[in-house]
Amino acid sequence: MGARRALLGLIPLGLAGLLVGCASAGQHEDTGFHVVSSLPADGADDVVESQTPELRLSSAADSEACTGDSVGLVALTDEGGVGYELDVEVDLLDNGNKLSLAHDEHFASGTRYAFVVRTGSSGCVDVEGRPLRPFAASFDVP
Repeated sequence: MGARRALLGLIPLGLAGLLVGCASAGQHEDTGFHVVSSLPADGADDVVESQTPELRLSSAADSEACTGDSVGLVALTDEGGVGYELDVEVDLLDNGNKLSLAHDEHFASGTRYAFVVRTGSSGCVDVEGRPLRPFAASFDVP
């Protein structure tokens, strides 16, 4: 599998099925399965090219459902659309309460990236079957 998959068809659809801008950490009540925090944090502008992004979750994720098909990273265009999606390997850490999104290639210098949380039948769920709530955070690599 290559390090990038073009997402050209998603831009006109307003990123349907990809929730990049619906909610960010700290905007949720303490109910349901949600992202508690991200590393890098939303708005970070000093991310190193080799950093492995992480999502801290409110409960343990289901390892079968929380994969690179349900949670990922995209590079954004200057206009804010999706340029391409990175291939990521999702690892569950801290008893499933943290997702690590390892990527094959270093981040590109001068690029903004965003976390992607997919919903529906291919979405990430916790061990109780609750779907991961929408989440958005972006960060910049100088």
